[in-house]
Parts: sequence; C-alpha cells; structure tokens
Amino acid sequence: GQHTSLRRGARPRMLSLLGPAGVGKSRLLEHFAERLQDLGVRVVRVRPEPLRPYGLWIAVLQQLLYGHKPARNEAEVRERLEALGRDLEPGASRALLDQASIAAALLGLREAPQGEPESMAPRIRHLIARCVDAVAQRSRSSLVILLDELQEADPSSVTMLLSLPAALHCEQPPLFVVADRRAFDRPAGVEMRQIPINPLADEATEAL
Repeated sequence: GQHTSLRRGARPRMLSLLGPAGVGKSRLLEHFAERLQDLGVRVVRVRPEPLRPYGLWIAVLQQLLYGHKPARNEAEVRERLEALGRDLEPGASRALLDQASIAAALLGLREAPQGEPESMAPRIRHLIARCVDAVAQRSRSSLVILLDELQEADPSSVTMLLSLPAALHCEQPPLFVVADRRAFDRPAGVEMRQIPINPLADEATEAL
C-alpha cells in the first residue's frame, strides 16, 4: 500500500522510517525490497560506507550501472553511461557522458580530479541525478531507492540527499525509502512521510 500511494505523481516521494538501533528497520526494508522485486519493480538498496565522502551515492551509482557486479575499467563505465543516456534527451545524454571521468573516479577506477571534494558536489549530483533519471525512464514499473542506516552516512552524503531529488527530471520520479535513527529535514521538492518504527514481531513485520 505504501508503495502504491507514494509513487504516483510528478514529484519525488520519500518514506522515512525512524527508530532506534535494533528496532527492525533493516529487516523491514529487506521484506519491502523482496515484495517490490516480486512485483517487477527495480529496487536499489544500499547502506553507506562510514566516513567515505559521498559513499552512500557511490553505492547507488555502482548499483545503477553494474548491479552487484564490480566495475572493471573506465572504458566500460563510459559504455554503461552511454547506454543509460539513450533513455534521456540528447542534451542530457551528452551531459551524462561528460561526467564519465567523475564516475570512474568515484568507482575507484582512476585518480580523483584535483580540488576539494566539496567543489565536486554539483558534478556528482548531476551524474547521480541523470543516472537515476535514465533508470527510472527505462524501468517498466518504477524505481525504488532504499537507503539503510542513514545515520552512518558521511555529511556530504546526507547533504546530497537533501538536494538530489530536486535535480531529477524524469516523468516518473523514484520513491526513496530511508531508514534512520533520527529525523532529518525534508529534502527540497519532495513529498515526505515519516513513520516511527516500534519493535515488531515476526508476524507484524511480514504483514507490513
């Protein structure tokens, strides 16, 4: 029910699951992911690598381009971006390819460009947004992005979460489901619902 009611409309939607450690948020996300995949929904589920700048979104990029397979080389990254770009407008497709070097650096396939990490934020946001746009466009049903253990994410990943949804241009934006121990500000341009999670018995988790 939550997926059906939240995913419709032109604005990105976000479901925030709030609760202390051990309350069952990750378990709930796992059941949710399995149910959505059974329905043919494209699901991206990640948890951050603590303290790694933009680690949350590097994990999202990895799954959008490769699924659970490792990235092999920079040329292949460019090929993947070019393939995704076929689902975008020509200008957006070219702009996506322009970020191939950033994508390769984020995936550890080349040295990162010179400059402070903060100065790369607009390019990283553009890269992730256009990849999400392309995958959302080609998904037959819809795209759901599950972000687990947000409290472990580095500050740059959290800041990106607050600005990324407003940068999306796809006709059917994804549903973001975020599990966190604390409440956070509503990202710009997002319809958000916060749900406190209490300890759940096995039967209650399955029912949800």
